[in-house]
Amino acid sequence: MTTRFICEGSAYLSIKNLVNGYESQVLNTDADLQKKILDAEVDLKFMRERAKNLEALRQRFPANAAVGSQQVVDLKDSNAKYMPISTQLVAVNTDINNTVESLQRMRDKLAKSKVLGEFVARANPIMAKEMNGLALADALLKAESAMRAEISTEDTNGLQTVNDIRAALVEIRTSFTKGLETNLEPQVTKPGPLMPAVGGLFGGVVAMLLYALGRRA
Repeated sequence: MTTRFICEGSAYLSIKNLVNGYESQVLNTDADLQKKILDAEVDLKFMRERAKNLEALRQRFPANAAVGSQQVVDLKDSNAKYMPISTQLVAVNTDINNTVESLQRMRDKLAKSKVLGEFVARANPIMAKEMNGLALADALLKAESAMRAEISTEDTNGLQTVNDIRAALVEIRTSFTKGLETNLEPQVTKPGPLMPAVGGLFGGVVAMLLYALGRRA
């Protein structure tokens, strides 16, 4: 009974740490990503305008546009404006493509964070009612399944996020379930001189676990 209690309590604490980590990740990620996305969108607007102006200049001054070979140019370099127009166009379009790709990655990450936040919102009320870690894992897996059913099959960000959540919960449940099965196997051992000390240590672990669970709120 004590072994089962420790497994259930330890599983609860592991799941609580997992959910708390998700919550911190969401809080830290959302504000930072939203700022970076806005900054990138502003930069992208100016780069596209610059590309438009350079294209107009190339048509107006075709002699300046011809170059024998292209080279990588840093548009922030003060000498970049003296480079051939075609070279500047290649550079600005490269920056545009890189920014568009970066924006998509940040938007994907923000979409995953929103799914994670939804799971946290569903998980917290369940955790407040269920202190049996193994039962809690099953309850949260059901919550994850309910979220999965609401996600479109084309929403790869959402599906990847719930897949990661399921994998983490299954890993916790499996590790403590297997540990419980192993510890419940009957074993016959001869008491040794260290048994009283081991018993005292075991009691201390139980007391610490009870204390940790008592402070869960």
